[in-house]
Amino acid sequence: MPITSNSFPAIRLGLFFVLALLINCVMDGLPRTFLGDQICVVPFTLTFLIAFYYFLHPEKLSAPLGSRLGRANWRSCLWLSSLFVVAGYFIILAEAHSFHQYGYQLYPVAAACLFGAVALALVFAQSRQQMSARSLLFIVLACYFAIEIFSIVSFPPDIRRSDMLAMIQAAGADMARGHNPYHYFTWPTEWAFCPYLPALIGAYIPGVLLHLDLRWLATAYMLAGASLIFWATRSEHRRVVAATLSTFLLGNYLIFRHELYLQIHWLVLIIMSICLCRRWLFAAAVAMGTALAISQLTLAIFPFLLLHAWQKESFKKALQVTTVLLGTAACIISPYAITNPRGMFYGTVERINNISLVRARPMNLAYWIAHFIQPNQLRWVQFAALVVLFGYAILKNRCRDAAGCLAMMMVAFLSFIMMSIFLDGYFYLTFLVLVLAYLCTVNKWWRETAAD
Repeated sequence: MPITSNSFPAIRLGLFFVLALLINCVMDGLPRTFLGDQICVVPFTLTFLIAFYYFLHPEKLSAPLGSRLGRANWRSCLWLSSLFVVAGYFIILAEAHSFHQYGYQLYPVAAACLFGAVALALVFAQSRQQMSARSLLFIVLACYFAIEIFSIVSFPPDIRRSDMLAMIQAAGADMARGHNPYHYFTWPTEWAFCPYLPALIGAYIPGVLLHLDLRWLATAYMLAGASLIFWATRSEHRRVVAATLSTFLLGNYLIFRHELYLQIHWLVLIIMSICLCRRWLFAAAVAMGTALAISQLTLAIFPFLLLHAWQKESFKKALQVTTVLLGTAACIISPYAITNPRGMFYGTVERINNISLVRARPMNLAYWIAHFIQPNQLRWVQFAALVVLFGYAILKNRCRDAAGCLAMMMVAFLSFIMMSIFLDGYFYLTFLVLVLAYLCTVNKWWRETAAD
């Protein structure tokens, strides 16, 4: 049976499973073996790139494979999520053992009861044909929240395990006192320079002032982002969207990386994507400008929003959107850039450029490119790739609609991180957020206007 456009949404959903599965399998990189971890990761990388290509072009799939992927539905999402939860249980057991000296305490029976209950809740939900979308969302968010509480209670923050939130807390304390946070901080084992942009640090100041574990705030941002995705969805598609959210929120990699700080960036990218889908270009520009002041990785994607304004509206509109976007970023960044430009530039840009060895262990292209180009010159390869992609988007008019714009953002972001000299596996979680936004947009799951 030939593939028809009616089957594209299910095929894209099936390929989203493949992308999520590969990210959750590789995580921060495969164990080192006699073959070498970089050799072992090659099949995963190739499969990932092929799956992503067909995710963007489902019409090019062969009929047999397309028909198999076209069987994906909301129940498939919950089955996959339950498998992630089971894998997550064994991963946190290993995590607790590896970091026991940092205060990680885990009671295997209690953990098994919690993770078993979460997996059973997902299995129960998929068995209920008439379950409402709101009930399903509640179950998914409750499962995610329960696991996060478990992680916060069982795994105390320790700077020797991960200095990310500790750095944000120290920099946030400086910022709350009106000081510039771009300087060296003294840790128990080393000196560390603040690498985070002002909007990211500022987003965690409420937790700093209230003396909270910052993971509570990160969890709140993640819950807000998931709720926004559900809110923006048309009523007839809300069940599949709630189920799809489970494959992200309950992925074993996110369970493992309980100390991440990027949830605020994901929330802002979700807001930007919803505004883009609804044609609220100025609101999308404000969100993108904020994202630009949160994470340096936003540099890879923000030009495509400006191109969308040009191709969708006019050159004048593009200039206006550019002004709003850059003005928003400047308002957030400039107070700190003006008072300590050298320190801020070193912490957020130059420090990474000075790395001379490829530290990319997850799926990547950087390790292989570095055989031909000096590692500290890889940024020029990244820049050239982004210029080519931007030129392609101009020539082919790829950003004329919201789905096309998000597609180019995904390609640019993936190209940028895969050729990065410094790549952590959790960068792929940001990529998955963009994939989720594209999936909701191209499948027309999101409302394009308030009346939809």
